[in-house]
Amino acid sequence: MNIERCYHGTTFGNAKRIMKNGFLLGKIPGKNNIIGRKNYNPGSLGLGIYCFVDDYISAVLFTKRRNSWTKERLAVLGFEIESNDYILDFTDINTIKIFRAFWSKTSQVIKTLRSKYNNDGFASKLDGAILDLFIIWLVKNKKVDKIQGIYKLSQNNLTDVNIYITGLPNSAELCIKDNEVIKKSSMYYEIID
Repeated sequence: MNIERCYHGTTFGNAKRIMKNGFLLGKIPGKNNIIGRKNYNPGSLGLGIYCFVDDYISAVLFTKRRNSWTKERLAVLGFEIESNDYILDFTDINTIKIFRAFWSKTSQVIKTLRSKYNNDGFASKLDGAILDLFIIWLVKNKKVDKIQGIYKLSQNNLTDVNIYITGLPNSAELCIKDNEVIKKSSMYYEIID
């Protein structure tokens, strides 16, 4: 994996705020908050800022579909990634093997999560909660110093055509967990029609 450019769709007002102040990123809460679902509402890759990797068109389509209710103008932010060193790559078999070890050691906790989260609807919240627990586990067990993002191939409904009839991916996503991974000098936005 070599991520070069990412695209994040949002409203025009949010794009201007992000350019000025950076993304507002929450910290991954502790294990007990995730298990107890206290002030924690993950997306399918956990807490973070979601973007499409090297795919401007998917960002435009997704943004238009996701924000179809708003009258505000929409924009796509583009930016480069400083380093891929601390990005958890779920297309790498070694990451998957470590994840399986985590799964086998925490299966009781994961069963508890199933009663609090589900994978129905827009975001797979159960997956997100599991991945944030995985990051906590990786750091606690000194497998990594930190994780700045999670990368995976994904399936997104970008048009009116229902793609969920298959399990095939149609995009690559990065969930940014740390603003330091973004090369700030490379950030720009474009208004989309």
